[in-house]
Amino acid sequence: MAFQRIALCLDSNYEPQAVTLLTQIRHHEKDFASRYFFEIVTIPDEKLEILESFLKNNQVGYQISHFDVGLKDSDLKTSIYPRATYLKLYLCQIKEWQNLSYSSNLIYLDLDLLIQRGLPPLVEIAQVPMGDLVCKAVVERWKHSHLADIKEINSYFNAGVLILNPEAWRTLDLTNMALKKLKQYGATLFAEQDYFNLILADTDLFEALPSSCNQMPPLPLAFVRNESIIHFAGVQKPWNAFGWHWSYTRYRRFYNINYPNIRFSGLEIAKELKGFIREATYRIVLFVYLRTLKKLRGN
Repeated sequence: MAFQRIALCLDSNYEPQAVTLLTQIRHHEKDFASRYFFEIVTIPDEKLEILESFLKNNQVGYQISHFDVGLKDSDLKTSIYPRATYLKLYLCQIKEWQNLSYSSNLIYLDLDLLIQRGLPPLVEIAQVPMGDLVCKAVVERWKHSHLADIKEINSYFNAGVLILNPEAWRTLDLTNMALKKLKQYGATLFAEQDYFNLILADTDLFEALPSSCNQMPPLPLAFVRNESIIHFAGVQKPWNAFGWHWSYTRYRRFYNINYPNIRFSGLEIAKELKGFIREATYRIVLFVYLRTLKKLRGN
């Protein structure tokens, strides 16, 4: 099998999360150094010494690319996302290695993922030629209405896990098209994900991935079984909140391997338990209500 390129976007503030993601992959795939080539994308003048040390120690192939997203702090004052998030719009502009045999398609992974059983199912999809398709991603189960143009989209997809066709992307000059959307709308609620959707969703250039490639909240209380990739989409992350779902604990097990000083106060735990009780109560009441309604209709 040819090397599979996997892209990560970050600045130095998110090195612990990047190392945690790679640690998960290594845990599930002992030969990951011979399977994957990592494209690390960051902003100019950024040094990622911790991440580079991890990659070198594990003899993993990688290259670091720098792009200027052209955004100032004032442009992001209403955004909850860091500047590095917008680097995703430049993924298909990465300079490719000529002496490396790898799949023509590129996998992108967010840093807030729990990899349950490794990446082979996702890689198997990515290794299939995409032709004129530009992007594959998981369609979200809910509609968004924060922009009038977004509200019209039927198949709004999440950009936390992407399979991209760089050649098709470059042919259509979609980076410039996305940057024009960024200039038009500014920093929107879901940042670069909105621009991906504005140019690709509901078109022949996009194809949906199975939901197991990017399982998002709300997650069931039970285990999300098989090889599903869990995405902690939203503000609450397993490295800054206790989290009532079992997946938070599992993620922190990998996080603690590299950063053992993480601590959660009793107050944080109490808040999370309160949220869990509220959620469980809601589910029980809803279940009883629906069962009662069903019985009444049956009579």
